[in-house]
Amino acid sequence: MSFKTFKNNLLNNPLPFNIIRSILLAGKGKMYKELRNTINPEKGSKVLDVGCGTGEFALLFDNSIDYTGIDMNQGFLDYASNLYKNQNKKFIQMDATKMSFKKGEFEISLLLSFIHHFSEDDLDKILKEVNRITKKSIFVLEPVPRKYSLLSKLFYALDRGDFIRKKEEQLRILNKHFTVDSYKEFESGLYTLSIIKCSPK
Repeated sequence: MSFKTFKNNLLNNPLPFNIIRSILLAGKGKMYKELRNTINPEKGSKVLDVGCGTGEFALLFDNSIDYTGIDMNQGFLDYASNLYKNQNKKFIQMDATKMSFKKGEFEISLLLSFIHHFSEDDLDKILKEVNRITKKSIFVLEPVPRKYSLLSKLFYALDRGDFIRKKEEQLRILNKHFTVDSYKEFESGLYTLSIIKCSPK
């Protein structure tokens, strides 16, 4: 079995996925704080979390927010649904390249630790859909390569995504589909992360 196959099999399970991610980020507190300060949705907003995984970012929103998470991994969705039962949160299995939502159905769409899992060809299909269903803002969270750190390189290799991109590549791809409003980098554990705020075109 190749390392990539072993890694993907391991990280397709909710518990090891969450534990390993938390270790690599040295806890998730700083990441959550940066996201809360940046997203800050109005009460009553409809928020779509594309590639929501185990629902780790759903905790950013209280019940005043109409939160929907989509993913293709049913095991992750079942875990999230159980974790957030009796809250104003929905988790749906759906292909992000052909979403069944209406045009402008969501005020906010989230692409958090998501786009580095896809080739540019696949991303073009996904981002076109995100642009269609989003009314106000799109928020992107992405790892940024840290060439100066051998330890970071090693742990980046544990990430399930095969397309970790430099800042310039992230912005080039996003600019094809959205208007980029702001870009910020911060460090969390062994990761450098970007938060990018965009508007639909």
